[in-house]
Amino acid sequence: MFRRLFGDSKPRENRDDARRTIEQLKQSEDLLNKKIEKFDEEILDIQNKARQFLNKPNPDRPGAIRLIKRRKQLEVQRDKLYQMKENLELVNERVQTSHFNRQVTESLNIGQQHLKRSQKAMPTKKIEEILDNITE
Repeated sequence: MFRRLFGDSKPRENRDDARRTIEQLKQSEDLLNKKIEKFDEEILDIQNKARQFLNKPNPDRPGAIRLIKRRKQLEVQRDKLYQMKENLELVNERVQTSHFNRQVTESLNIGQQHLKRSQKAMPTKKIEEILDNITE
């Protein structure tokens, strides 16, 4: 009856969701690292080719300029990948912190519940009587 009025309860978040998210972020970061390495290799290759064009007996300046422009384009793309990597690292760090805070909060809640149960088992008056008996 209450489900009709208030709707179904929302499903609880899975504890593995944070771990899966962290793992996916790490995989994305690794992929970005590989792409950045490829861009670095390509940039070095283009730079070496441009030098070769200029070191010839008849330098090919237009070809070298074209390669230098291509190198600059690749550097811009690489810088964008670096920015994406930095953003991923920040998100990953925040997710890990959030997951850690959640675990700590759950542990504190469990500890508090345990303390309440143990205090109910041994009332304060009994503890005072035991301490009085010990001091006598």
